[in-house]
Amino acid sequence: METFSFSIPQNVVFGAGSLLRLPELAVKAGGKKAYIISGPHLHKIGMVEKCTGDLREAGIESEAFTEAG
Repeated sequence: METFSFSIPQNVVFGAGSLLRLPELAVKAGGKKAYIISGPHLHKIGMVEKCTGDLREAGIESEAFTEAG
């Protein structure tokens, strides 16, 4: 396998109501697919499903890995 590099620009948004902006920010970033990495607790309380549902409504496919510890 050849070596390669890539750059991932990062913006951090936080504060009350920030999660509601996820679809808007993903669309603005030009996203078409998303990969959500979360711990099992946020999955159990429904936060991961909220994110995937909100993204789906915005036309963005997503998958989640919820075993990050």
